Amino acid sequence: MNQVRINRACQLLMESDRYITDICYEVGFNNVANFNRRFLDVKGMTPSEFRRQGDTRFGIRH
Repeated sequence: MNQVRINRACQLLMESDRYITDICYEVGFNNVANFNRRFLDVKGMTPSEFRRQGDTRFGIRH
């Protein structure tokens, strides 16, 4: 279940510039620290690092 939530979070992180906290709650986590920990476990980086990497790769500026 966490994998599905993290995948959806990745999608939202790439498609929007919404706050990471908002994305955390939208995908079903109710604790930001836990979301960050699970995201790191699954993706090997934090949500903000993931977004930054996507910004760099696609030339997007928030």
